[in-house]
Order: sequence, then structure tokens, then C-alpha cells
Amino acid sequence: MSSLNANQKRCLGVWPNEEISYTNASMSGFLSLITIPGNLLVLIVVFKNPNGKMRTPFNWFILNLALADLLVGMIVEPLSVVVHAREGLGYPLKYHVYLQPVYFTSCTASVFSLGMLTIDRYIAITSPMQYRATLSNKRAAISSLAIWIISTSLPFLQQEIGFLWYFFVFGNASVLVTFFVLLFAFVRVHLTLRAQIKELESIQGRSEENQARNNALRTEARITKTFMFMLLAFIFCYTPSLIMIYLMNLCTVCSCQAIHWFRDLSYVFIVLNSSVNPFLYAWRLPNFREAIKALFKRSTSQQLTAAANRSPLPAAQRNNGTTAMTNVSSESNGATPAQPKKDDVPGAKVNEVAICVEERL
Repeated sequence: MSSLNANQKRCLGVWPNEEISYTNASMSGFLSLITIPGNLLVLIVVFKNPNGKMRTPFNWFILNLALADLLVGMIVEPLSVVVHAREGLGYPLKYHVYLQPVYFTSCTASVFSLGMLTIDRYIAITSPMQYRATLSNKRAAISSLAIWIISTSLPFLQQEIGFLWYFFVFGNASVLVTFFVLLFAFVRVHLTLRAQIKELESIQGRSEENQARNNALRTEARITKTFMFMLLAFIFCYTPSLIMIYLMNLCTVCSCQAIHWFRDLSYVFIVLNSSVNPFLYAWRLPNFREAIKALFKRSTSQQLTAAANRSPLPAAQRNNGTTAMTNVSSESNGATPAQPKKDDVPGAKVNEVAICVEERL
């Protein structure tokens, strides 16, 4: 800790170069324009649930992750633009006291939410029969609340131990430990999933139960593959940041301008992850793509209905036209054709079983 205090004291009065401040301000403004709409769309889709498949524990954890990332886009990045623009202009630091707590809170919540997503995938793949009993929507909500309680409590340490030392603690406790947990869980999930697929493929026959299991397992594989991309994005964003956190805290021979570069670039890499996450699962998960399409389709339908109601055509004429069309349709055949029963449709039972299994995803 002595070297940390030495760097903090040594560079406390050294002002960063203008290009450092303006680079951070520009990157923060650009990333904010990407982070806000992507995560806001995820929140709307999960809350409105347009396709009826969004209320699952996995999606609640994604909702929690999107909320943390949205805070980054709406508060952290705009504040970063103001702070670093003022810093580049030579104005006294004024708003950084608001930036740092929100930054650490939202980033810690984002990292812990990824950890909960890992636990969700781990249980879903390794213990599928106990998944529903173990992880319910209520428990997912309680876990999400616990994440926010911890995330809002940790930044108070920064007031006591200083920015650089807390950044070091954040890098080790929140990022490094979570990284190894994610890596261990993902390896186990991948090996278990591959073994289950091989076992299923070795079973002879095409019974309804086997088809349902196959459909559910393929869905699990798609979700887990998407989660793999999220982990890769986490590694890509947090590994350079973690390296720079170590450098700016332990490199006693580095210049203060280098320390400022390490500080700002580590920040940029961390908030970059918040802009990438929603596009990974929104475009790769079938249920999310379906829900987004349903949401926009419903919105378009409502707009067309509203436009039709504002039409200058008299209401009586519209009603007469509708009645006439109804009469023609009724008289053309004389009777309504009988609809096939659900059980008569080929493969209906198989699809029902598969859908019931997929609903928990």
C-alpha cells in the first residue's frame, strides 16, 4: 500500500495533458450514445414482455445487468464528459465527487450481475431438473436486490482510502475474483453441455420425449453460446483495464502523465463493456429477437389503428363497409369451416413439450 500512497501523493498536484482529458471526454460521449438506447430497449422488452417469454430468472439477471449498464450510459458517461472537458480547459475539479461513486456502483453491479448469470447457466445445465425449484423469479429478484445493496455500499470505502487504492481493491475483489469464478463455471457448463448432447445423440428412436429434450437442449446450447460471447466481451474489456490498474498503482517509475493515461484508459475499457452487452444478447437470443419484433409490430399496429380512427371517412360509412364485407364473407360459404383440433396437428404434442421446457429459459 506504500507504493499506492506514493503514486497518489506524487501525482496529486500534476494536471493531465489536454489530449488525455479530451480523449476521455470524446470517448465517453460517443459510448453514451450507444449505451443508452441498447440497454433501454432491453429494459422495455423485459418489462412489457410482448411475447410472454421474458419473465424468467435468466432474463431478470439480464434486466439487472441492463439497469447497471444504463446507469453508466445516463449518468457516468455524461458526467465523465463534463469532468474531463472541464479538466482539459483547466477549470477546477468540481463534479468528480459525483462521478466516482456512481461509476464504482454501476460497474460493480454489472460485474456481479454477470456472476449471477453464470450461476444461472451453471445450474440450468448441470442440474436441469432442479433448476426451476432452485432459481425462481422471486429468488432472482432477491439476488438482484442484494447485488445493488453490496454495490452501493462498497464505494463508501473510496472516501476513506482514496481513489487509487480503492481502484486497486475494485480491480482485485470485483473483477479478478469474478473473472476466475466465471471461467471455472463456464468450463464446467461447456463440458456438461457437450456430454449431454453426445448422450442424447446416442439414443435411438424419435420419441416425443427425446424430441422435446433435444429441442430444450439445443435452446440451452444457444443461450450458453451467447453467454460465452458475453464472457469474451468481459475479458476483452476488463483485462486491459485490470493491467492498467496494476500499472498505475504499482509502477513507481512511471511518469504522472502515464498514470493519468492508465487511469483514463482503464475507465474507457470498463464502460465499453456496458455498451456491448445489450447487443450481444438482444441479437443472439431467439426470445429477445422475437420480443423486440413483437414490440415494434405492436407499436406499428397501434399507430395504424390510431391513423384509421383519425380518417376523414364518416364513421357510419366505415361501419356500413365493414358490415357489407362481413355479410359477403358469411354468405359465400354458408357455414364456418371446422377448425382442426389441436391434437390433430402433426407434432403438436412434441412442440408443446418443447415450449414448456423452453419457457423457463
